[in-house]
Amino acid sequence: MPLDGFTADGHTEYHLKRYGYNVTNLSENGRGNFSSIAKSSIKKQYECDYIVWFHTELPRDFNLQYLDPPEWTYNDLLEKTAHKVYKWAADAIVNMGNPKVIVVEGQAPLHEIYKEYITPDHIIEDWRSQLLKESMPYSHLVSNWNILEDKNNRDPIQLKNELFKDAEMILDAMKENEEHFKDNCHPGNDAHQQLSKQIHNIIISNNNDK
Repeated sequence: MPLDGFTADGHTEYHLKRYGYNVTNLSENGRGNFSSIAKSSIKKQYECDYIVWFHTELPRDFNLQYLDPPEWTYNDLLEKTAHKVYKWAADAIVNMGNPKVIVVEGQAPLHEIYKEYITPDHIIEDWRSQLLKESMPYSHLVSNWNILEDKNNRDPIQLKNELFKDAEMILDAMKENEEHFKDNCHPGNDAHQQLSKQIHNIIISNNNDK
């Protein structure tokens, strides 16, 4: 069932194809950064000129960590996952022929640990805040806030409340913005069209600088 205000051919993938690019989409709805990175790391079949990485929430890949003992804290597990995801991303970039990298901070921003592994050629910072026209809190929990209710989490209640509050502020802002978030969560066709034009302009600018 299509999302309100969104059609498949309105996604960035198809807008970029209309600009004349050959696009291979390795992403999966609702999955983490790791799933698409892993696909490109297995074989050298995706060599390309550009990677456009829609960066999402790192907790979606918390399952990459084997916890022994099982107790965990949010910031510690976030950092461990960031190291693993960005290391895999660095390997994937090499496997794909060292293309230029455009990162779209989509569902979540980059964790600062990325600087230890990758150097994107361009970062479209906090796309959601651009659409909302106001700065939103740094959060990786907009769709994963419930993980803090895990029985093995050892974060103090004060920190949990702060993290919940940040996620709630973002969710409320999207609900109030019917222009770009018609289903209260996902950017719609117009937002993807604007983003595609931004990406196209970045590529054109890079080509002109050669």
